[in-house]
Amino acid sequence: MLSFEEQRILNLGQALDALMTADIHSRGIIKPIYDNMFERVGEPLSTNAAKKLLNAMLRPNPIVLIGTGFLVKPTFRPETDGPISSALLARAISLLGGIPIIVSEQNSMDVLKAACTEAELIVTNTIEDAIERPHSVALVIMPPAKQEEETRKVIEQLLSLSPVGMVSIEHPGKADDGKYYSLLGYELKDWPGAIDDLMERVSEQGGCTIGIGDGGNEAGMGYCKPELDEIVPYGAVIGTTGSCDAPIIASISEYGAYALIAALEFVSGKKVLQSPDLEERVLRAAIRAGSVCGCSGRPTAAIDMIDVEYIRSYVNMLQCVVTSTVKFSPTRPFFIDFCRGAEVGEPGTYSGGHGK
Repeated sequence: MLSFEEQRILNLGQALDALMTADIHSRGIIKPIYDNMFERVGEPLSTNAAKKLLNAMLRPNPIVLIGTGFLVKPTFRPETDGPISSALLARAISLLGGIPIIVSEQNSMDVLKAACTEAELIVTNTIEDAIERPHSVALVIMPPAKQEEETRKVIEQLLSLSPVGMVSIEHPGKADDGKYYSLLGYELKDWPGAIDDLMERVSEQGGCTIGIGDGGNEAGMGYCKPELDEIVPYGAVIGTTGSCDAPIIASISEYGAYALIAALEFVSGKKVLQSPDLEERVLRAAIRAGSVCGCSGRPTAAIDMIDVEYIRSYVNMLQCVVTSTVKFSPTRPFFIDFCRGAEVGEPGTYSGGHGK
């Protein structure tokens, strides 16, 4: 039998997962992918990832890498899906006592610097400065994967830090043929960095790895291969092979990352989820620095065509779930006891609350 707290976290995870997988674009692929992942993981994806990451961060010198960045043709500017949540996750990791390092391509650096600064972090000049100074984040350029020697040097440098974990948010991963693809099925030539290779190496070193995606071509989504090939259009071509320890699929990757942050807040008991106001400030800062909506290619305050107004509402609902669970469960504990199979007493004997 689960403990009361274990059951409470399970129930909360179900609520967070329901929010992050609401099929707001009506694409029809999110639930099948989620169901496949849930069956394999055996519990809600958001809280599973949060527990694994928090456990990893108990180790000394808790460095957590965050990989992100998806460049949009024809401008090759980074889309808003990824950099905003990377900055906000870095903020959460810092508040939890970790040391965040964000890894992305050169074209994402201006956007990431602006987003991290707006997310109340100090962007340092070196990794060493980020390790030594509180409230800091380091940004590391990942060269294109075709630049094999330069890529090897960056990966080895990061691995030498013995990161306790890595989270990839909306970054392409290699398909069966070793190439990177968009969700639309065209090859992403020249620019993608080997974020998936880095994540695999972190896992080999014993670090916790989390892959967050919204379509199946992102690093870590190979967790649900080969079923992914049948669920997603062009899946056999674009589906990434690289896996991870804790996958998160969401209607947009940002939603999955925010659900992870909300789960980190609940499980840790520390306030780390951004407010809707902070969310909007970070998004607008990223736009001013050169980010664009990934679906329209326009520099609008939107993520995958979801306007900032709705993004704010989503963040608010995540906070509602966390806050309401904290407030409600002590007043009506029999719901959680019933879910875990514990004794709940005879009908009409409960004396708490107002008797509703």
